[in-house]
Amino acid sequence: MSNRLRQCPEWVIDAVLVHELAHLQEVGHTPRFYEIADRFEQQEESAVFLEGYALGLGLRIERGDVDVTRLTNRVSA
Repeated sequence: MSNRLRQCPEWVIDAVLVHELAHLQEVGHTPRFYEIADRFEQQEESAVFLEGYALGLGLRIERGDVDVTRLTNRVSA
């Protein structure tokens, strides 16, 4: 995990840990993966936080860093 996460709220770090642990059950970002990862209630909120945090740090976000379909669904809801 990145040392930049030390500056993040605890709930965001928890979401990252759950995300990584979900990969122990499902390697890719498949629907089954999201079923597991989304058991953490603040998973989607943490993704939004981390996107803003990365942009604030001036980090370039690559296409593979963000699941665009999930963001689109969240914005249109």
